[in-house]
Amino acid sequence: MKTSSFGCEIHLPPATPRAWSRTDEDARRGWHQLERHTIRAEGVSVYGPGSRGRHADRGLGLARQVWVAGLALLLASVVTGCDGGTGVGQADEPAREWRSPAGMEFVWIPAGSFEMGSPEGEAGRDDDEIQHEVRISQGFWMGKYEVTQGEWVEVMGTNPSNFDECGSRCPVESVSWKDAQEFIGELNRRESSMGSEYRLPTEAEWEYATRAGTTGATPEGDLRILGESNALGLDTQAWNAGNSGVTYTDAFDCSGWEERQHEAVRCGTHPVGQKRANGWGLHDVLGNVWEWTADRYGEYTSDTVTDPRGLGTGSNRVYRGGGWSGTAGAIRSADRSRSSTGYRHGGIGFRLVRTE
Repeated sequence: MKTSSFGCEIHLPPATPRAWSRTDEDARRGWHQLERHTIRAEGVSVYGPGSRGRHADRGLGLARQVWVAGLALLLASVVTGCDGGTGVGQADEPAREWRSPAGMEFVWIPAGSFEMGSPEGEAGRDDDEIQHEVRISQGFWMGKYEVTQGEWVEVMGTNPSNFDECGSRCPVESVSWKDAQEFIGELNRRESSMGSEYRLPTEAEWEYATRAGTTGATPEGDLRILGESNALGLDTQAWNAGNSGVTYTDAFDCSGWEERQHEAVRCGTHPVGQKRANGWGLHDVLGNVWEWTADRYGEYTSDTVTDPRGLGTGSNRVYRGGGWSGTAGAIRSADRSRSSTGYRHGGIGFRLVRTE
């Protein structure tokens, strides 16, 4: 199976050649043959017969005539899930993943456009989520995971996290927006010879990357909220107040929380990467810890904008994504929170962007 940076899928009809209908190994060899003949459809992924895409209700037709090993193969196919970008990927796009000298992992987020905010009627919606079209004009690298305690200690030398017993692979938390800026400044100083720069994502970049071409309340679709901390669809993708039970001793006493999906006595953060990634390979974009963004908080308008940067003045910065203590309605792609630049909380961390 080939995975696209745009999350698209090609469904091959059962009448395709034997390379797609025999064993998985044959299917893999068939795809490698296609790649050698440079007919890869950039921005799409290929599923063999019998597979089912997650977004089979959306699609546009695509037919491509190809020549493989002297045979003319017609791929009469349906492309689905391509509603989140401005077009297919370009051949000169960077590799999909990159690892920093310090071992931090990043994935490439392509340029494109999307509907920022949420539609009226979305479960959990707040009034400050007015939908509007946003264009992201330049692609960027985004951290595959939230910055971890181990990564923070490597750069800063100490661990500010409330849940240090969770371990080095758990997200750093109890860091303010200013603290995050200090970390970024030190990291940029250490890697100044790389010719690139680390920073926080803008609010628009964060939501664009989180959605990964999707339009629902979460990257895996809309929510059915059954209780304050119980929503169908969250368990596979996000640690939240309904499922964040832990066994380490310095966790928060959550025994009194009501309307939970799973009962627990202590709750807190979890190691990054345990929940399913979104369509662009980002883990924990919802849940685990809220994530600081670069932007000051401001009200949306319905106007179409390109690369918005938030207000030019103001004391509150935006953090997004919900966290281990977040109620069901807060674990959504469009949900917004904000606080002062010095505010620290055991449920707030951050994720990096790298620009070249």
